[in-house]
Amino acid sequence: MKITFRGWIVVGCLLAVLSAMAVLGTGANAQQPATTSPAVTPNPELPGQLSEEQLGNLLKAMGLTATKTKKRYDFQFKANQSKEEWELSMSAVLSENGEWVWVMAWLDPLPRSAADVPRTAMLRLLSD
Repeated sequence: MKITFRGWIVVGCLLAVLSAMAVLGTGANAQQPATTSPAVTPNPELPGQLSEEQLGNLLKAMGLTATKTKKRYDFQFKANQSKEEWELSMSAVLSENGEWVWVMAWLDPLPRSAADVPRTAMLRLLSD
């Protein structure tokens, strides 16, 4: 099974987010000051768990300009393929319990017929 270029981009972004979650999850507990009595919080953070604010900071650290819409972060991802620059619209969403990050790529709809595809694009596909 051949994975498309967009598929590799989505997989790469997902792995980058998961790697950063692993690093932030272990480092966040080491930076907390020691207290004598544990604080009672309604939603305790477990190791490797992210908050929405941390997800936004993570995307910013990756060099992406993300805008928060309700509970998701929308951003543009630029990629170069065969001297062509692609700008992909993507979103990152945290699960309700904060254990999972979903990264979605918003792809354009496919043309309904071959007549809707420009001739040069069709010839390029056939030549590869």
